[in-house]
Amino acid sequence: KALKEAEAAAAEVQAAIKSAARFIDMQIKVTPAAAKEVEKLKPRLDELQETLDKTVSGMRERSEKVLVDSIVKDSASRVNDVDEAIKKMQKAEEPFNGDIEPEKVSENLSNLELATQAATQALSGAKTFVGVKKLACKRLAEGSKKSAEEQLSSVVARLDELAKTLAASKKAMQERKQDLVKKEVEGKVLEAEKKLQASEEAMKALAEFDTPAPTEGEESKAEGAEGAEGAEGAE
Repeated sequence: KALKEAEAAAAEVQAAIKSAARFIDMQIKVTPAAAKEVEKLKPRLDELQETLDKTVSGMRERSEKVLVDSIVKDSASRVNDVDEAIKKMQKAEEPFNGDIEPEKVSENLSNLELATQAATQALSGAKTFVGVKKLACKRLAEGSKKSAEEQLSSVVARLDELAKTLAASKKAMQERKQDLVKKEVEGKVLEAEKKLQASEEAMKALAEFDTPAPTEGEESKAEGAEGAEGAEGAE
């Protein structure tokens, strides 16, 4: 509000100076006799214009400094949001750094995926925000623009570091998922093999159970046949 009031006051002063300059020029033409005295007023107007220019310039510098400070602060806040999101993602990775109970794998993996998505969105949003602000700073005065670009460069560098950290974590997560899928498949194959083995053993036992035992008559015939074969061999 104060800045707008100051800008409005400066605009009024500028309008008054231009009006006075036009009036002096007109009086010089209309009243040649007073031209010499009127001409003496021009340096005073020049001094007023110079003072106003310095005031407006200083006001603009202060205004742009406030703007740059705000941009840098907001950009740094976005970076902090990304940093916090990545820390939460790394926290979600901790269960996978040691032995994890099989029944908790799915839940922990889901938590890690959600944390990774949040970190990715925070990083993307921060990059977009900083990119827009960098473009906005190009419209500032040279000094303010240089200051903004220098400070935003460190913000961009920090975002690049966080992007590398995020990329490494995402790669590790994919490797974990592949490893978990592999173990799950191996477990199912092993379970199927055990069931097949159990089925084969059960069928073998059933086959032995279903084979009928020889009757007494069959045993006698078998013994008689063996005796006859023995007698023929003796002859």
